[in-house]
Amino acid sequence: MATFKSEFQELADELINGEFADFLVPLRIYKDGGGYNPNTGTSSPAEDYAMQAIPTDLTNAERIFANATNDSIYLIAYKADTHPSSLDSSYSAYLDGKKMAIQAVENDPANAVWLFRLAR
Repeated sequence: MATFKSEFQELADELINGEFADFLVPLRIYKDGGGYNPNTGTSSPAEDYAMQAIPTDLTNAERIFANATNDSIYLIAYKADTHPSSLDSSYSAYLDGKKMAIQAVENDPANAVWLFRLAR
């Protein structure tokens, strides 16, 4: 049975924001501005995205990330329309008021969730 991306996105929204809402933790993803280009006279703006995420255990993280270890924190965040189309390790995160480096970000094939690996 084929499943459309939109069906998976609706299911992810229902599960993360409904069934697992009690497990959500606030997550802030940001990138400082900078990168001044003297040729154009412009600099890249700062970016800041607030979202809710669900921590996941090492067993699930091993299915997503290569070399998953206890040294990292793994999170799943619902991808709403307000988030950028791509995130990478050049961004940083605040989790529980603590600044953390983003080691890796995966985007699921249905474009419904972000899968984060944060350094402790």
